[in-house]
Amino acid sequence: MRYGSCSDNLSLLREGKADVAILLDQEVITPEFEVQIFSEERLSILASPDHPLAKKEVISPNDLNHLDVVLTEKGCSYHDLFINYIHKHTITPRRIVEINSITAITELVYSGQGITFLPEIAVAQQISDKKLLPLPLLGQNFNMFTQIATRKNDPLPQAAKLFLNLSKAWSVYK
Repeated sequence: MRYGSCSDNLSLLREGKADVAILLDQEVITPEFEVQIFSEERLSILASPDHPLAKKEVISPNDLNHLDVVLTEKGCSYHDLFINYIHKHTITPRRIVEINSITAITELVYSGQGITFLPEIAVAQQISDKKLLPLPLLGQNFNMFTQIATRKNDPLPQAAKLFLNLSKAWSVYK
């Protein structure tokens, strides 16, 4: 088992250095991989309850200008999704900090050091505890899929077959 970004995981799979890749990304459609969608995940812009944007009923892209943004590292699918979003809407953050630890990101945001963009499932407890609040962005929903990919037509080791069979039982897409 290795932990890596979605692009790293797909590269390892493509190169034969991994038998299975777990991804959180837009739906992967490619002739070289067999892909099972496991679940759909909601991503949100998140802030501490004390952040000025947390008081608004809805925020617009303009509200994101000149804010500190704390994101995961480059190459992470939702990092890239958010960067594409801010470029598309010509949003200019005051600064972007990239950290490869969701725990560190949530602590920074909770302490008032900016906003973030993460899968809600990764911070479900912080949302439940009201340490982080999803900000309702006008006319925008961000969703991705947890997916399991294997190389097409390649025999799998027994452990990988067992893992895939077990994971199918948990999938909401059968």
